[in-house]
Amino acid sequence: MENHPLITLFDAFAEEQLVIIYGGSFPDDHTARLIGLGDDAMGDKPVEKGLRTRTAFVLVEAYQNVVRHRPTSMKDERSTFIFLHATDSTEVITVNAVDADDLPALRTALDRIQGRSPDELKALFLSSLQRNEQTKRGGAGLGLIEMARRSGHGVRHRFWTGTDGTARFALRVRTGGVAEGRLGDTELHNLDQWVGQSGCVLLCCGSPSRSIQETLLRMLGAERALDGELLERAGMAAMELISALHPLREHVLLAWHSTPETRSLHLVLPTPEDPSILKLASELSKATAGEVNRRYRDALLGRTPDHGPGIIGLLDLARRSIEPIRIEMLSHKGRSLMQVRVRL
Repeated sequence: MENHPLITLFDAFAEEQLVIIYGGSFPDDHTARLIGLGDDAMGDKPVEKGLRTRTAFVLVEAYQNVVRHRPTSMKDERSTFIFLHATDSTEVITVNAVDADDLPALRTALDRIQGRSPDELKALFLSSLQRNEQTKRGGAGLGLIEMARRSGHGVRHRFWTGTDGTARFALRVRTGGVAEGRLGDTELHNLDQWVGQSGCVLLCCGSPSRSIQETLLRMLGAERALDGELLERAGMAAMELISALHPLREHVLLAWHSTPETRSLHLVLPTPEDPSILKLASELSKATAGEVNRRYRDALLGRTPDHGPGIIGLLDLARRSIEPIRIEMLSHKGRSLMQVRVRL
């Protein structure tokens, strides 16, 4: 991911219908929004029987598992939540730090469910309830048991050591399809590192519907500690640009980042065919803030040839940037792509 990491991700997720990567503050009220994202991702198309229900349960349980069990002593340690949906597989992945004192109980809980059939997992769940088994962090792996049972595919997991020496725990739950996910363990490890290092709050890759876009904006707005309102406003402009340039819902990537030093929005999409957009993109990289604001006002009022949803969307993004907007035209594997970076 050294060169154009977002282009690399855009390419890696090309076969997925929708990818959501979340690395924010994990508030409780995102839970219902994730259920909506999962349901909207499947749209009106026929899906495997019970897939919506299974996916909704796993989305909630996996997210809450991070909320409940990430170490409170590691406030600066980010967690990662990933939802991947394609025609042949649907998978939920979480990665979070684990306190050394909690590792033995977690390993024991995982060992208890490995290789068990759905009936065996149901019996294990009921027997744990009857014995009222508890750990200092909650039930005796009851959430893990139920995710393994309801998914129909069990759970996969992996441990590794983070850059600061802490243990990282990755949980993978496939809820649909016959194929294993295309994101391998090494790629997941690298992706988790990138989320933390880049300050990625939210990333969407695919062809998000209007309802999915609205949900993503609400998630951003709730990230008050990470200047979420600023990210949300820029996201609205970016989504308007996407809708104007690619009304047929082509594959795009949109990412929001927040670090102690800066906030930013990044966009990767097929290069627009409209020559006026390409001309404007070239001019904006050298324009002053005053020039951008003037052109935006004139475009809104229709006082210049610079008007239309695509033009206005790009100008809106440029006027929100605290430095000249960065727009690159790239050729990648035979495709012409436009990458946009807005510093907020």
